[in-house]
Amino acid sequence: MSVKVGFFSDKANTTLVTKWISQTLLAFVGTAFGGISIGLLSLSGHDTRDEFNIVAVFGYASILISAILLIRVAIPAVRNLKQVKE
Repeated sequence: MSVKVGFFSDKANTTLVTKWISQTLLAFVGTAFGGISIGLLSLSGHDTRDEFNIVAVFGYASILISAILLIRVAIPAVRNLKQVKE
């Protein structure tokens, strides 16, 4: 007979909490990059000149990074929803 006292004494519980924390942090970082990109693009202005605008380049790069990070959060969430329905 055995008794497990702590919540983290089971490997499955530790894995679940670690997975949730990593997904939450990834979503937070993706959202932060989205906010940064909005700020950078608003700073770059809406000029129609043919000049190279480095701030706009960093803004669009931040949008790309944000999209990649948020897609990495969304895919496992959708997979978990499909498993729950089955």
